Amino acid sequence: MKCLIVYYSRTGKNRKIAELIKEKIGGDVEEIIDLKNRRGFIGWIRSGKDAFLSRDTNIRPSNNDPANYDLIIIGTPVWAGNLTPAVRKYLKDYHDKIKSYSLFSVSGFGEKNTKIINKVKDILKKEPLSTLFISERELKKELYKDKLNMFIETLK
Repeated sequence: MKCLIVYYSRTGKNRKIAELIKEKIGGDVEEIIDLKNRRGFIGWIRSGKDAFLSRDTNIRPSNNDPANYDLIIIGTPVWAGNLTPAVRKYLKDYHDKIKSYSLFSVSGFGEKNTKIINKVKDILKKEPLSTLFISERELKKELYKDKLNMFIETLK
């Protein structure tokens, strides 16, 4: 199965999980690049507001055509209880090319976030094969490995 791992990561936490997934299953990895400046405290405030209001943003066009892959694994943080603007824009831009997908997220709490799952399902018009939600605490203390391994097993 040909796999593309796409992710957005303002702080590097979702990047870490994307790289671990690639190590375990292979495939291509691509970072979703938000063209809006989201650095620093003002960027953090702007980011939360944009996510809360479900605003889109401008992103760099993808280097990889999702239509060329059997599975897209999508990684996103959760901002203000919502999808990040960059991931929302990616999904809207490429929804018609995504055949099958799984979803992962590193966020403050890490519990299964049905709101995020439902937002993605609304855009893609299909169910995810699997989901993985990791809290920042689990990531920091490396308590996520069993969850990650179970997620990987669903992808095989």
